Amino acid sequence: MFWAAYRNLRGSLFIGRRIEQGLGGMTATYLASKGVKDVEALSFMPHEDQPQEKVYTVDEIMMKGLT
Repeated sequence: MFWAAYRNLRGSLFIGRRIEQGLGGMTATYLASKGVKDVEALSFMPHEDQPQEKVYTVDEIMMKGLT
């Protein structure tokens, strides 16, 4: 059951995907060591799910500013 949930979420253990993840991580680490600011490993992994940005309403922004 655990294996089925993992495969539904991440797919199979496809070696190409694992290579892409490794190279994306190494590229981000290399660029960060050279002084590049705000580099993320996901930027170099085009087939990975990109995180969704949260859209805040005006009321939510005002409440964050007041706390």
